[in-house]
Amino acid sequence: LYEARYKWDGPFLYKNMSDPVDPKWALTGYDSGIYEKNVDKKYSNYHVLPGTYKISRDALTNCDELFEIYIPTTDTFIGTETFNSCRNLTKVVFENNKPQLEFLENETFYQNFSLQEVQLPDSLEVIQNEVFFGCQSLKRITFPKNLMAIGSRAFCGSGLEQVILPEGS
Repeated sequence: LYEARYKWDGPFLYKNMSDPVDPKWALTGYDSGIYEKNVDKKYSNYHVLPGTYKISRDALTNCDELFEIYIPTTDTFIGTETFNSCRNLTKVVFENNKPQLEFLENETFYQNFSLQEVQLPDSLEVIQNEVFFGCQSLKRITFPKNLMAIGSRAFCGSGLEQVILPEGS
């Protein structure tokens, strides 16, 4: 049962949220002890496994070993506080700019002091409350063409200097 429901990719734990025949994987957490043993730091620039549809709430909170993360096109949900206080996270890329992600939940990147670059997917419609709160190194962001709403204090305490609007806005 454990084999079919859970799997590890280095320090990252995934859970199968459906059946073993047609798995739907969710990234649910990490083990910092595995990071400490991983001298070459090969997971510092991490590509979330293809087929992952969800990154759960608090899954990577305080994951200081993470510098860059690449999220696959299959990801449709990123939970509240998923990347909360990842002090060394500098870059977030939604691969191929095609995920079906429509919402960034509250405090998704809350107090990521080093976050400099986020490439938001075109599918994004809502940036909820305090998503980029305290992201002091974030200087520039390009809003996707489908963005309809930005929650309160979404960029409060960020270093935002430039906002690029989609063509025709």
